[in-house]
Amino acid sequence: MNGAGTLSVSDSAPSFFCTPARLAALDNAAKSWIGTPFFPHGRIKGLQGGVSCQTLCGLIYQEAGFIEAAFAIPEGSVSTGYEAMAFCLSELVVDRFADVTPEPFDPEKLAPGDLVCMRWHRAGHLAIVLPARAPGAALCFIHCLRHSGTTLRRVDDPTYSRLMRCVWRPVIHA
Repeated sequence: MNGAGTLSVSDSAPSFFCTPARLAALDNAAKSWIGTPFFPHGRIKGLQGGVSCQTLCGLIYQEAGFIEAAFAIPEGSVSTGYEAMAFCLSELVVDRFADVTPEPFDPEKLAPGDLVCMRWHRAGHLAIVLPARAPGAALCFIHCLRHSGTTLRRVDDPTYSRLMRCVWRPVIHA
């Protein structure tokens, strides 16, 4: 265990999204949110709805069957700074996720289902890694930004990969 109480990479916790059925559930849940605009702490899917990055991640995990209720990061945690969001998130994910942040950070070490925390300007930003769109293609992630809404991006896109700071992997619990 690391200092935050989450499992470290060396603990080799198996990913919850290790079966084809669970990967498909993750992918289907994520795809259903694409195009949803940004709205702070929103929870409504579709063009007339709205969602924020942290709410999006919680709802995708819920729809994919990983958690029973979407996690909620307290209002203002994301906008008040990366450290505040990272602390709040570490408290929320301690029992369900393993800290698998590679040192040095390497997008090649990400796996489908991973929750990625980025430093976006001074704020924090969350995304979920999804399966590659085609055989041999790079993994992608889903996220929601104020200016573009909910979209997919490649994990190896330097615009985003340079901002990635920590990674939590959803794990199987007995």
